[in-house]
Amino acid sequence: LRTPITIIAQNTEILKRISTLDTLKARAMEERAVNRIDRASCNMKNIIETLLWMGRENTHDLSMTSVRLDLLIGEVAENLLHLLKDKDVTIDVSVSPVTVKVLETPLRIILENLVRNAFFHTSSGGIKIHQRDETISIVNDFKKDENLTGFGFGLKLTSRLINKMDWTYKAESFPGKHRVILSLFSRA
Repeated sequence: LRTPITIIAQNTEILKRISTLDTLKARAMEERAVNRIDRASCNMKNIIETLLWMGRENTHDLSMTSVRLDLLIGEVAENLLHLLKDKDVTIDVSVSPVTVKVLETPLRIILENLVRNAFFHTSSGGIKIHQRDETISIVNDFKKDENLTGFGFGLKLTSRLINKMDWTYKAESFPGKHRVILSLFSRA
């Protein structure tokens, strides 16, 4: 829920700043901000519905949709760029067009948590987000003396969602790097 709340707060601030301007550019900025707020509030609604859905025994009441995985990854990364403000971090996003039939909201929550952790825990260096077919790999640099707190509720939720979706997930650390791999293939 932090991501949509941050998006709403940032764009509300933009609207406050440009409300006194009467230019074509200000109107375009206003329209973009309102659209971001609208998407973020819709995302919050979906997240809450997913959390309620996770607590139920019957999980067949959400419908699968066709999702362009490459576009979703790009949108998630863009929405979280504020976490890299004032950091010396390069991002390499390499995706290829693929459409998957999934429950979009759980996938979005999982991707947001994984990308947020990579952005949050990288103070300098690089982050690589690669997607091929239905597999996503996120690799980020970190210094071994950096505090790695914050791997808490978000990753527990992510793990529970991945298990409920019957996808595969692997997280591993190497000297100076952390990598997660998410595959939307069933474990069966």
